[in-house]
Amino acid sequence: MEEEIEDRVAERRRQVEKQVVLLRREIASEKARRLCVRKRFLLQELRDRVAFWGEELLNAVEEKIAARLKEEDAFGSGISSLERLVAEALFVAGTPCVVCVPPGTAERLSSRPEIVEVREEIDDPWGGCTVYTASDKRIFVENTLQTRWRRCRAEVGRELDRFLIPFFEEVDRISRELRLS
Repeated sequence: MEEEIEDRVAERRRQVEKQVVLLRREIASEKARRLCVRKRFLLQELRDRVAFWGEELLNAVEEKIAARLKEEDAFGSGISSLERLVAEALFVAGTPCVVCVPPGTAERLSSRPEIVEVREEIDDPWGGCTVYTASDKRIFVENTLQTRWRRCRAEVGRELDRFLIPFFEEVDRISRELRLS
């Protein structure tokens, strides 16, 4: 009878040990899953913060550009930025055009045969010009400084992303190797 009791106790002990092993595996698996979810969350939070900082940086640059343009009068004496912007736009257009510029700047434009009319109707604090076709008044070229900044900003954003990809890949690699308890 003692042997039978010992065998039952031993069998029950083996069953309990198997259950303990299974429970430990389940706990370890759940812990690893939660850790993986947490790592992904933290990596995404890092990406979001870096994107936010990049956006803040570009906003600060934009504010500085606007302030500098306001202080320095982008359309000062001599060959002005406006004349260069208009010349570029007319080169692209190549047909008779209506040119729209900021108020008070039309007299600074040299007369050009491509210009049918100059209108002072651009409400853009950064300045520039918009060129319309003379025939149907469609916008042909928008050559304002803000338009250029928007294109530049997008390009800077892409370059920033391209620059940061290796950083995030390295952070991701390190996080996979990181063992947290």
